[in-house]
Amino acid sequence: MEFEFLNRVAFFLQVIALVIWVGGSILISLIITPYSFKAFAAKEDAGNFIGQILERFDYFIIISIFLFMVGILIEIVNSARNPILKSQYQVHLILFLTMTLLAVVSRLIIRPLLRKTKKKIGMLKLQEEENPFKKRFSFYHGLSYGIFVVNILLGLVLIFLNQF
Repeated sequence: MEFEFLNRVAFFLQVIALVIWVGGSILISLIITPYSFKAFAAKEDAGNFIGQILERFDYFIIISIFLFMVGILIEIVNSARNPILKSQYQVHLILFLTMTLLAVVSRLIIRPLLRKTKKKIGMLKLQEEENPFKKRFSFYHGLSYGIFVVNILLGLVLIFLNQF
């Protein structure tokens, strides 16, 4: 009985963590971002707005990481008697740690590079297509967006795997 209850608590913690992270990411990418670029007159204003949302969303990602890790640790400890289940939970943990690592790289490496490059774009008074930092900014932005999408996909896989 206790085993089953703890597994349900662990499942709930993992699902709520993934719903917050993946659901929030989908909301930002499919609804907030496109609408922002329509609502703001200047692309730069829309980009700044989305940047602020992403900065705040990072706190929700941290909460999600904590909840998921507590849930997976409960399952691993609770399933110590069943090696088959333990390996299944380890797969979940590996996928989630991959998501976490990608989020950390994006937050601590790519976003600062984006901000620095954006400042350099503004410092050079050149046409946008002539600015050498514009290409670098586009690369970092694409990398950041790619990580965002990969994390959504990994999160969806985890949501699917959590049923088993």
